[in-house]
Amino acid sequence: MRRNQPLLILAAGLVLIAMAVVVIFLVAGNNSGDPDVSTTVDGNNGPASTGGTLGGPEPVVALPASKYIPLISEVPGENEVNVSDTFTMNITTFTSSYWFINDQEGQDRAREWKIVDGYQVLYQPVGLSAQVLQGGYYSTIETYLFADAEGAKAAFAHLSDKIGSLPGTEKEKPRGLANESAAYSLVQGTIGTSEVVAVYHRFLFRRGNAVVSVQTYGGEPFMTIDQARELAVMIDDKLLGQRPATEPTPIPTPAIIGVDSN
Repeated sequence: MRRNQPLLILAAGLVLIAMAVVVIFLVAGNNSGDPDVSTTVDGNNGPASTGGTLGGPEPVVALPASKYIPLISEVPGENEVNVSDTFTMNITTFTSSYWFINDQEGQDRAREWKIVDGYQVLYQPVGLSAQVLQGGYYSTIETYLFADAEGAKAAFAHLSDKIGSLPGTEKEKPRGLANESAAYSLVQGTIGTSEVVAVYHRFLFRRGNAVVSVQTYGGEPFMTIDQARELAVMIDDKLLGQRPATEPTPIPTPAIIGVDSN
């Protein structure tokens, strides 16, 4: 890696609010007046996610991180992109994110792990809460690339510990994926103004120099870790070159500015 190579590619200033919204298992509304979902399809009875490659290569994949994110046409259901929460990351979004206690810790770890790129997308059901009450769900997907696998290993361990230690979080036990993986769930609040319980699932994995987080948010009667894992399998297939990796339409960005790695 060149001496002055940026640690993280900068993008548009869609930054602090989006990272605050994205991830430590967002808080849902908690009101009353729910529809009866007892006769709707129960996603918890669906087949378990068992595909994908467990173990295998540890590639150093090429930039940009955005090309490994599933396209909207690849995500189940009728969805749209939440533009304000979809962006190429910059050093500020990363170091001030939910990953760290404060910005200084973020700056230190960014240098230590040699992060080089990151991308986040939020896909939301077209019908929002009404669609979630019929089995739809939100998907927040983050992909981070590091200069080498060693930095990614340290980052994955840190993120797994961070998510796993959140109050109320339960560890899930789906089939593993990639070089390392971990899965969690958190039941919290309700969907919109209904009384349908909301649940977050998160599947984390590392493939070579890439660390990926897939979080879903939906109604507890419909959701398991399997929806998040299936999206993770799709991403891992792209990282392995087993599925086409296509860059999304870019959001306009300012000049690239980085942080010296030394």
